[in-house]
Amino acid sequence: MNRQHTPSSADGPHDLSGADELDFLHDLAQLHDQQVPPVEQVHRRAGAIRTAHRRARAGVGVAVLATVLAVGGVVLPQDSAPGMKGSATVAAAFMGVIPARAADGSDVNCRVGVASALDRAQWVSTPVAAMTTLLPETAVGAPLRAVAAGQAEGTCPAPTPAAVLYAQDPQLKGLTLWADVADPYTGQDGLRTVELRGTTGQLFNPSPDSFNLSWVAADGTRWLAEASGIDEDTFVRTLNGFQLDGGELSIASVPAGWEQAPIPVRSTQTTEFDWRVEYGSPGAKWTPDRVTLEVQRAVDSPAVALARFAAGSTLTSVNGHLAVWSTNGPAGSDIGASLQWQDEQFTYVLRGEGGAQRLQAMAERAEHVAIMDPRIQDAPDARDVPDEGH
Repeated sequence: MNRQHTPSSADGPHDLSGADELDFLHDLAQLHDQQVPPVEQVHRRAGAIRTAHRRARAGVGVAVLATVLAVGGVVLPQDSAPGMKGSATVAAAFMGVIPARAADGSDVNCRVGVASALDRAQWVSTPVAAMTTLLPETAVGAPLRAVAAGQAEGTCPAPTPAAVLYAQDPQLKGLTLWADVADPYTGQDGLRTVELRGTTGQLFNPSPDSFNLSWVAADGTRWLAEASGIDEDTFVRTLNGFQLDGGELSIASVPAGWEQAPIPVRSTQTTEFDWRVEYGSPGAKWTPDRVTLEVQRAVDSPAVALARFAAGSTLTSVNGHLAVWSTNGPAGSDIGASLQWQDEQFTYVLRGEGGAQRLQAMAERAEHVAIMDPRIQDAPDARDVPDEGH
């Protein structure tokens, strides 16, 4: 594929479910004039499904990449992300968890949507007005660099997991269960057939202690389970012991030692909004003081990350809310690291260097502010701020 090509509205909708698309996104991450999802978010959504998540972690510091609009497990790479000009018909790339059907039960392509940046005049009349959040510059140690907002219109609602489980004894581990999903393995090599729950499933092992297992139940529902920090036998045995009915997990069947993370109520909403604020030196060249905060509607749980890369995650909290710090960069580095938490409405993702404690200290001081706050009104639009990337 030509590395100079950027999808445009003239290209029409694309289905990026092929096996090579994540490699394509990784290649684009090395180009300064392309707008694709931040590679660390590609890792979070795809890392447990695709072996290429290791390649993605190598390039997570590319700051020029525009904020992604993540509709649950559906990630929309955009011609026009928050901070970029225009709008485009885009494809929701294969990123791990895709709904099987629309909210009304119809069969549609849930991988396709339209993403666009929002002009400031649109912010006040959209859910962005409730999302605007800032960090004190004294907490970041760097000035406010830019702000941006955008929206993604999908064909299906964001998928909400049936259960998100985690445990810390004897080591950190996670298990997430999704119901009524599309086949997550389109074009995927390296699958193994595993017997479970009276049928067979397809298991993928992206790393030594991370697993994905998908199967179709007798009622036709496709399930997807993700786990990290446990071995394969324990994973399959745990799934065999679950009581599943109508897309729900009976908590009584969860083995002792697991905790259940709170998850939002499922929604039929198909349009998602995103707020992004960036701190750091104003010049185009990358500086290590760069920090980005993103806010979106809560659709799953920060603990989902534990089921995808437990070894690179740390369980913590922000103002009493469950939080997960994840390292997505090269081994021994926190380049591209992120801290994710959520409250009753929103998910927050804070990205920056300096370790979990530094990001946690910043996050504790995040505050919702009025959209007409002078700090927001006086801040440059991200689309107008030059950025050469990391």
